[in-house]
Order: sequence, then structure tokens, then C-alpha cells
Amino acid sequence: MPYLEVVPGRGLRSSVDRFWRLESTASRAQRVLPDGCVDILVDLRTGRGRVVGAMTKPRVTPGAAASYLSVRFKPGAASRFLGVPLHELTDQIIALRDLGRFDELERARSVDELSRALLRRAEERSPRIEHAVRLLSAGHTTAAVAGSLGWSRQHLRRVFEAHVGLSPRQFACVARMQHTLISLQGSDQPLADVAAALGYADQSHLARELRLLVGVTATEVRADAGSILPIHSLYGPAGQGRMKAITANLIVDSIEQCLPFYEQKLGFERVTEVPEGDTLGFVILKRGGTQVMLQSVASVARDVPPMAKASRATLYIDVDNLEVIKKQLADWPRAIPDRTTFYGAHEVIVQDPAGNFVFFAQH
Repeated sequence: MPYLEVVPGRGLRSSVDRFWRLESTASRAQRVLPDGCVDILVDLRTGRGRVVGAMTKPRVTPGAAASYLSVRFKPGAASRFLGVPLHELTDQIIALRDLGRFDELERARSVDELSRALLRRAEERSPRIEHAVRLLSAGHTTAAVAGSLGWSRQHLRRVFEAHVGLSPRQFACVARMQHTLISLQGSDQPLADVAAALGYADQSHLARELRLLVGVTATEVRADAGSILPIHSLYGPAGQGRMKAITANLIVDSIEQCLPFYEQKLGFERVTEVPEGDTLGFVILKRGGTQVMLQSVASVARDVPPMAKASRATLYIDVDNLEVIKKQLADWPRAIPDRTTFYGAHEVIVQDPAGNFVFFAQH
């Protein structure tokens, strides 16, 4: 299990983007980019935790042996759990113990234990900050966001920095850069067209922001997308409606019974899992460039009820622009209404003429 992502339970979905676990004897250096998020990492070898504050510039992490259990908070959410103004942590990696008593978090050795520890620490959510994050992510100006909240721009800046760790302008730049990376990696559009579509003054403006926030050129982004991490799920792709990957989703009575076959016999590795009560409801397994999804009957019955009786396998198609697909399928009946899932995917679900369920998703 070199790397595994786990979707948070319902009690934490408004605040936590994902949990992840890394077990590695060695890894290559990775370029980590600003995304507006704050992470807590628990080193499972030492039992010590660290907080990675919101970033305003890229960081290259050296390849080394690692054993981490981590939680990545959505922008603006970490302050609910840490109890400190997040602008004090910006561009820093700080020992968790330096911020107070976090013994229960540092003792956690599983996602369940870490989740329970976080739930016991959670303070009230900040709906106004969540509102500001959504608007800034969508390209609204700081003045427009402040006006929508009935605040002055100065007050918005003070409150936003305390909850997010970045100023509204810094966060807006980070969000736009995430959109830019997705556009660059998902198409071969000329740089000038990408700049115009995303609101940069010109191509040179985009290039300067790219160098500042990513540390590489547009050509390097397109040539080596695998080292540009992370692209946060908060920022939806802007593409041409091209299909990027098709994955079989197998509907099974028990995921736990199937895992030995795929993991031990076939050599797949679990990269994502979603609990369904006390069992697994959904997992993604990968081996090289091959991917398969398993979903329990119980999960399907709750998630897409018509599919529970009609299908034991579905197709899941990842696309770069769901709006294009919607236009293509405008006159095709939906299996269920178009939706946005709790983990941020926008989905259109249809049945082909033979009755097979086909999911189109934009992450």
C-alpha cells in the first residue's frame, strides 16, 4: 500500500478534502504546489505530527522513506480543528505539539482513529468563509465577495487570512493557477488562448504567475504533468469534453471478499476507498495504467437505486468538460438527475440502448 486515499465520513466531508496514507521505502522528489489547503501529517514511525500551512510558493520535497497518515483540510476549514489563526502558519511546516495538546491526533494509526480525534476537536463551521472560498475559486473579485457578505474589503482580508492562511487575492491567484494547470495538462490550446479564457491580462502575465506559483514553464507542465502535484479537486477542469479514461465499475455483494483476488492474485493496489457503515462501499484499484472500481450492492442501492436491480457492471468515463457532454446528451433520458457528489465530482448518468449504466464525470 504505497499510497492510499480515503474519502472522509459524513461528519467531516464539509471540512476534509481527503485522508491519505503513504508507506514507502523511497520515493522520487515531488513538486508540491499551493492549493489553499492545510495538511496535518502524522509520522507513523515517530508518532509526531506536523502541520503544513497554506502555501504561496511551490515546494520540492526530497525523495525519502516515509510512513505517514495525513488529513488534508479544505480551504478555510483547518482553523476549526487547530484553534490558531492560520496566517501564522503560512508557508511553514510546524510541529503539531508547538500549537497545543494534540496527543490524540498523534496517537492515531488509522483513518478511523484520526477521524474520531478530529470530530472531538471540531469547532463551529464558518459559512461566510466557505461562501468566500467558493466565490473566489469561481473567479469573483475581492470587492464582489466582500459586497456579497456585507463586509469591507479590509474586514474580509482580516477574517479570510485568519481562517485560510492566505489573503483573498493570494487565494484567488492560487485558484486561478489550479484552473490553469488543468487547462494546460488537459489540452494543447495555445498559451495565449488559455490566458484569455482564464482572465489573465496576457500570455506574459500567465507565464509570470506560473513561474511564481509553480516554479516551471507551461512547456514543462505539459511535458511532465506527473511531477506537478497536487491539483486540488476544488477546481474543476475547463476542457473540450474529451474522454480521458474509461473505468469498469463492478457491482459486488462484498468488496472485502473480492479484494484478495485483485490485490494478492492480480497485483492491484488500493488507491481510494469509501466506507459504507462498517464495511467498504467503494474502492479504486490500480495496477500500472489499469484501473478497476468495486462498489457494493448496498452502496449502489443508496447511491443510484435504479442501478441496483439492473446491472452488475457499469462504465465510468472521466471527461474534461461535462458541459460539452450534457449538450451531446441533451435529448437522452437520465437514469437519475444530474448531480454533484459529496467528493466533488459532477456526474451525468445515462443508460445505453441495451440498459447498461454509463457515468460521465468531471472532477
